[in-house]
Amino acid sequence: MTTEMISSLAQVFETLATGASHAEFDIALDRLRGIAAQVGRAEDFDRIDNAMNRIRAELRDRVAVEHGLNLLIETAHDLSGTLGTDALMRLIVSRTRALVGADLGWVTVQNPVSREFVSVHAEGQLSPNARVMRSHADFGIVGSIMQTRSYFHTTDYLNDKSFRHLPDLDDWMRQENVVSLTGFPILVGDQVLGFLFAAYRYSRKVSGRELSILGSFAIHAGTAMRNAEAFRVQSEALAEAEASRTALIDHIKRVEASAAAHDEMATLLATGADQSQYLQQMANQVDGAIFLYDRNLRVREEFVSVHYRGSFADRLRSDRALIDGLSPGGNRPLRVARAHLLAEAEDEQCRAIPLLGGTRHWEMLVICNNGRLDDIEVRNLERSAVALAIAKLWAEKREAEEVVATSTLIRHITHVSPPDPASVTILRDRLKVGLGDPVQMALLVFTGLGRSDLDQTVRDCATRHAVLVDELGGDTLVIGGPEALNAFLSALARRREGWQVGGIRSTAVADLARLADQYTRLREALAVLSAIRPITRVLRQEEVSLFARIFEARNAADLARHATGILAKIEGHGPTQGPLLKETLLRYFENQFNASRAADQLGIHVNTIRQRLQTLRELTGGWDDPVHALELQVALRLDAILTGLGE
Repeated sequence: MTTEMISSLAQVFETLATGASHAEFDIALDRLRGIAAQVGRAEDFDRIDNAMNRIRAELRDRVAVEHGLNLLIETAHDLSGTLGTDALMRLIVSRTRALVGADLGWVTVQNPVSREFVSVHAEGQLSPNARVMRSHADFGIVGSIMQTRSYFHTTDYLNDKSFRHLPDLDDWMRQENVVSLTGFPILVGDQVLGFLFAAYRYSRKVSGRELSILGSFAIHAGTAMRNAEAFRVQSEALAEAEASRTALIDHIKRVEASAAAHDEMATLLATGADQSQYLQQMANQVDGAIFLYDRNLRVREEFVSVHYRGSFADRLRSDRALIDGLSPGGNRPLRVARAHLLAEAEDEQCRAIPLLGGTRHWEMLVICNNGRLDDIEVRNLERSAVALAIAKLWAEKREAEEVVATSTLIRHITHVSPPDPASVTILRDRLKVGLGDPVQMALLVFTGLGRSDLDQTVRDCATRHAVLVDELGGDTLVIGGPEALNAFLSALARRREGWQVGGIRSTAVADLARLADQYTRLREALAVLSAIRPITRVLRQEEVSLFARIFEARNAADLARHATGILAKIEGHGPTQGPLLKETLLRYFENQFNASRAADQLGIHVNTIRQRLQTLRELTGGWDDPVHALELQVALRLDAILTGLGE
C-alpha cells in the first residue's frame, strides 16, 4: 500500500470520525477509489468500501438509537409531569408520531360496560371520524393484541388475513389511506388500559429498535395513565372533601346563627317581653310578616318586618283561601308545633304553625317570608313557636292564679262591709291609685258573646288598662280609676263584633270601705233595668238610681207600660211633633217650670216654648196637679232612658 493510498484512507477515516456530511464522505471515498485503481489495488478498495459503508450504517443507526433514547427519556419525563387526562392523551399521540415518524397516531381506551375500545385522541388524520373510531376486543388488531398481550405490526393492513376485520374500521382505514400499522398495548401489570397506534400511508417495516422504543414508551404511557387516573380520583376526592368542608362550615355557621337567634328569643322571653315584642322579633328574623289567628281564623294580631316585600300577606288580609280548613276540626288538620308550607312563589313562602294549646284557646301563626328558608331556619321558627307557646302556658298559669287572687279580693271588697284594711291597700296597689284617689265600678251584661270569648276579651282589655274584673252572679264587675275605666270601656266598645255590652257605671268613690254598699246599689239598679228591657249601653248610676228605688219593690215591666201609656197622647201627635213635645216638656220640668230657661237650653224662641206648652196642656190635661206633674216627669225620664237604650 502506497503512502498516497494510506493518506487517502486516513482522510476517509477522519471524515467518518468527525461526522462529516455524506457528500464529504463520498468525495473522500472516491479519491481513495481512484488511487487504488491507479496502483492496481481495486480489490482492496472494494473490501475497504464495504467495511466503510457498514461502519457508516452502524454509526447512523447508533445516532438514530441515541436520538430515539433521548426522545424517549424526554417523553417519559413529560409524561410523568402531565396529570390531566386530555393533555396526557395529546402528549402520548404526538410523541408516538415523533418517535417513529408516523403519519398518524391515536390512542384508544376500553369502555368497561360495552367492552368497546373508543379512540380518545388522534393526530394526523384526514377524516374527522377518527375522533369516534370504535373497535371490539374480539376483532381487528385490538383483538390480536388482547390475545397476545404484545405488539402487532402489519405492512399491508387492508389485505392482512391474520386477524378479523371490522367493516366500519376498514372503511375508515381506507379513507385515511393506511397501509402499514403498528399497535402496542398500554399495560399496567396485567391490566390493559388501552392501545397505542402508529400508522403510515406507505408500506414501512418498523425496525427492531423502533419497536423497542415504542414498547418502552407504551409502558411509560401506561404508568402515566394510571397516575393521571389516580390524580383524577384524588382530585375529585379532594374537591368533594373541600365541598364537604365548605358545606360543613356553612352548616356550622347556620347552626351558630340559629342558636344565636334562639338565644335571642329565649332572652326576650326571660326578660319579660310581651307576646307582641316576641312576635315582632320573629318577623324581623325572617324579614317577613306574622299573623296570629284564633280558633275562628280571625286575625288577633299582625306583625310585619320593614324588610318584607312579599304579596302573601296581602292575600291573607283579603282572602282566607290559604287558611281555610286549618282551624280545629277543619278538613286540613295540622301537626301542632310543626311548620306546614301553605304556599310558595319564586321569591316568597308562607307557612302555618299551630301553637301548643293552652287551657283557654287554640291559636296559630301564619308566617310569610322573603326568599326561601332552609331546614335549619324552619326548625328555628318551630322552636321559637314552641318557646312562645310554653311562655303563654306559663302566662296562663300565672294569670289563672292572678284571677283567683283578683276574684278573692273583689268578692271581699264587694261583700264585706267594712272590708279588711289590708285588702283595701292591696286593691289600691293593684289599681295603681293613691290614697284618697277615687275609684269607680261598672257592672256589665254581655249579649251574643260566649263565655270563653267573653273571658278572653274582657281580661285582655283589663290587662291593657289597669282595671280589675271578675264574674259575679253571671254579670261582669269592673273596678278601676275613672280614667282607666273610661279607657277600658272605650276599648271594649271598639272590639264589638256581633255582640253587645250594657250595664251601669257607679259614681266615683274615694272611701273604698263603701264599695260594698255601692256594689249592692249597682246590682239592684241593673236588675230593675234588665226587667224593663235588655241593656245595650253603659248608663251612669245617677241616671237610673231614682227608678231603681221606685221600681225595686214593684213589677218594673208593668210600671214601664204605665209610663208609656201616660205619654201615649203626646207620641200620637205625630212622628215629628211627638218627640219635640216630649223633649220640650222634660226641659220645662228640669228648669223648674221656667219657659225662658227651657227655651235657651233648647235653642228656640220663648214663644215657641209657650206654643208647645199650650199644645201639651191640651194633650195631657195640664200639670197643675203635683201628682200628675210627677207622673209626667217620671214617665219622661224613663222614656229618655229607654229611648237611649234602644239606640
